[in-house]
This record gives sequence, C-alpha cells and structure tokens, in this order.
Amino acid sequence: MSTPLLERLTVLDVQAVLCPDPQCGRRADIEDRWTWESTDGPVDMVKVRCSAGCWYTVVADDLSPATDR
Repeated sequence: MSTPLLERLTVLDVQAVLCPDPQCGRRADIEDRWTWESTDGPVDMVKVRCSAGCWYTVVADDLSPATDR
C-alpha cells in the first residue's frame, strides 16, 4: 500500500504540487486540507490554488508533486 501524498511531503514541500488541471500544469499551493468520512474510510481532501489563479478541491492522493523544471 502506498503512502498518501500528504504524508510523503515535508512541511517545506507542501507548496510543491501541480495544478490538477492537466492543461495548466503550473505549480499550486495547498490552501486548506480536511478529512471527510466515507463508507470506505476517511478521505483526505485539499483546496489548491495554482499560480494562474485556478482554484480546485480535490482528493489529496490525486495530486502530483511538482518537480523543478
């Protein structure tokens, strides 16, 4: 079983995610995080804002870590 993205990121890396919009691909900041209960167990959610101004609420495990380009 893989470790969830939020557990793999250090405090300094939390900012290093990609915008969830595949056509954007810019770096995004995690603005908020919370957990929703579900019948399959807790689901970690995050609200992200990319540098282009897009806002998304997504499942944390669906985010991709950003890499330096």
